[in-house]
Order: sequence, then C-alpha cells, then structure tokens
Amino acid sequence: QPAWKQFLATNDAHDTASVVSVPTIGWVAKDRSSYSFPVSEFGPQESSDPNVPDAGNGNRPDGDAIEANSPLRTSIAAPPSFIGEWVREMELTAAAPVQYVLDNEPDLWSDTHRDVHPEPLSYDELAQRTIEYGTAVRQAAPDALIAGPASWGWWGYFYSAVDAEAGFGSQPDRKDHGGEPLLAWYIDRMEEYRQESGVRVLDVLDVHYYPQAAGVYASGGQGGAGLETGRMRVRSTRSLWDRTYEDESWIEDEVYLLPRMQQLIAERDPTLKLSIGEYSFGGETSPSGAVAQAEALGRFAEFDVYSAFYWTYPSVSSAAGTAFQAFRNFDGKGGRFLDSWVPSVGSQDVSVFTSTDGEGVVAVLVNRSDEARQLTTASFKNCGTLTEAQAFQYDGSSNGMKQIDAGGVVANSIELMLPAWSVTTVELTEKG
Repeated sequence: QPAWKQFLATNDAHDTASVVSVPTIGWVAKDRSSYSFPVSEFGPQESSDPNVPDAGNGNRPDGDAIEANSPLRTSIAAPPSFIGEWVREMELTAAAPVQYVLDNEPDLWSDTHRDVHPEPLSYDELAQRTIEYGTAVRQAAPDALIAGPASWGWWGYFYSAVDAEAGFGSQPDRKDHGGEPLLAWYIDRMEEYRQESGVRVLDVLDVHYYPQAAGVYASGGQGGAGLETGRMRVRSTRSLWDRTYEDESWIEDEVYLLPRMQQLIAERDPTLKLSIGEYSFGGETSPSGAVAQAEALGRFAEFDVYSAFYWTYPSVSSAAGTAFQAFRNFDGKGGRFLDSWVPSVGSQDVSVFTSTDGEGVVAVLVNRSDEARQLTTASFKNCGTLTEAQAFQYDGSSNGMKQIDAGGVVANSIELMLPAWSVTTVELTEKG
C-alpha cells in the first residue's frame, strides 16, 4: 500500500483531518534510488552519500555548483493533470477532509531542487503554477481547502527568488511588479484569477516561520540548551505578535508575524484563512522549549490561526510535547483548550490565554521568566459563575502536566504560584 494511503488511513482511524503537500514543481521522483550528480560522471565532489559513494552533492571540491542537466535522470514529469488524478484518488480514499498545500517552499527550489529547477522562481512563475495546479486540485476536490504559497520565511514574504539571487538592493522582480511585496501581489493575483475564471485556487495563506537568532532553533527540533540561548528562545516568541519587538537576529526588524499576516489578509482578501505551515522554536527537550511552544500555541489562538504545523514531531514525553499537552490533554482525560477565545490580559512576565465553551473556562498561564516565581491572581470576569477549579502544571523539573492544588474560587478568581519557566493550565466550572 502506498505511504500516502497509509497516512490517510491512520488519520481517518483517529478521526483526524489530513494535510498533504502536492508538488507543483513539475516533476516527481521516478524511483527510490536515482541521484542527480554521480561522481562517476561528474567527477570528484565536495561530499558524497556515505552509503552511496557515487551520489555526490552536486558541488565540486572547491564548492562551485555543478550545472544541472536533464531532470529525467531522477524524475518523471508531473503536470497539473498528473497531480489532479492523484488528488482525485485521495478524495476517494480519505474519509476525513484533506487540505492540499501547493508544494513546499518553492522560493527555495533553485537551491533545494536545482537538479530539476535550477532557475530562481519569479513572481509570475509562482502565480502561474499556483493557478495551474490549484485549478487541477479544485477540479478534483471541489470542496477542499487549498493552501499556498508555503513561503520559506522572512525575505520570502516580500521578495521572489529572482530578487534574492540579484540582491535585495536591486529587487528587479519586485520592481517589475509595481514594487508590491510578493505575498501582497500574490493574494491580489489569486483574487483576480477567481474573478476572471470563477475558480478559487487559494483558500489558505500559508507561510513558514523559524526564529533566526543564533542557536535558538536547529534541525531536529533542538538548538542550544544553555541559559542565555533559552532566554533568547523565549524572547523570540515575541516576533509572533509584538509590534515593538525588534528581532534579535540578522532580520533586525519588527516581524510581528501573526498580526502582520492577518492585516494583509484583511486588506487583500478577508475570506482567506491563515496557516503557519512550518514552525518550531527549538529546545524540544528543555524548559525554555516548553515555554516557547506554549507561548506559540497561545498566540495562534489569540490571532485566529486556522492551522499550524510543528516541524517535525515532538515526543509526547518531551518538554515541547508537554506544551501541547497543556492545551490538548492537560488532565490525561482529554481536557483541552476550548473553542471560543476570550481576550485576556497578562503581565510583563506572564501570558494568559483563555477559552470558553459557555459553561466553563480553560486558561493557560505561561511564566516566561526564568528567574522568579510569580504569585498570580487570575480573574475571569464575564464568564458566568465559576465555583470549582482544578489546575495542572509543568515546572521544568520533569515533563508532563502534574495536578496541583488550585485553591478556592473567590468571585471568579483563583490564586496560583507559577514557578519560573512554567506552564499552568486551569479549568474552572460551575458546581453542578
């Protein structure tokens, strides 16, 4: 059985919707063994696969790139009709809804896939491929959500790969498109196409985000574990929401990713949803990673993010996995953050994220300080009459949410001690 069928079947068994990236680059791998730059043909290279010494990395020993030749060495053509047939089969296979993402970080193709797409992606090519492949997906799955452009990160929100190769000082591609930042132009072009053709090819604006400060994130979900790196990791979550925070990396600018993207959607196409197609704040096994992850999840709720995908997959028993538990299974019995967001006010060091279902309240409190315990009074006004509370906490001493004494509820308020770098989930209900 193909891996994609196993993937859909597993998600169906757990009553979980699936998200699938569909290629729009025009090619897919023809087998599991072909490679693009054999040493036997192109000569010595910078490095080779230790398990397949003939499979070079495509760079000569001095680091210069070897010019790519025919994509047919590794791939077969995958035009829109090819992808449409696959989507049609997925629609027949999956019981739960499937969201289709149009490829993955196409603005990096000339680097990550230069054997089949050596030229940098332009504004126009991105739009054309979105229209052609998005139309094929829409024909095969009329009711599905289609997401794009799965942009790699900061510069990709504003410029094309053509601009990146030419230098952001010259910006030839952006200038040829009226000076419009790439994502703004892209949304407008997709809306123009919908009006022209009656076909909607974009339902979800999808962007990726990783903190860029040194040591905060590394492949595999880790990054530095030292105190200063941990502090930077926790501070860097402010780039998700704080308009006054200048990112402490090469970006050196105010990112405020979530309000920035929601403002872009509101101005260009308010019907779009927002997805953070890849993200991680690293520190997967450290207390700072748990705090950063919990902060991110809370901000996603606050800014109405439709979907967000952690890269790659934290162990349930890890610190980052505990942050998910704080929102999704804090009591080990399915207790979760509820479906309606309630505006909350925290403090300088404590973030408060509150939800309700009309009958009770679930709130997550994140102490971002690594130095001080916080004696906190949490007050839940305009949330009905709440008389009972239970609390669960991660304090960095061990992973997993542990139940703690929530004390009594007085006038819809409770008093809690929040350890340094901790995550606390509180459930309040009316005694019934």
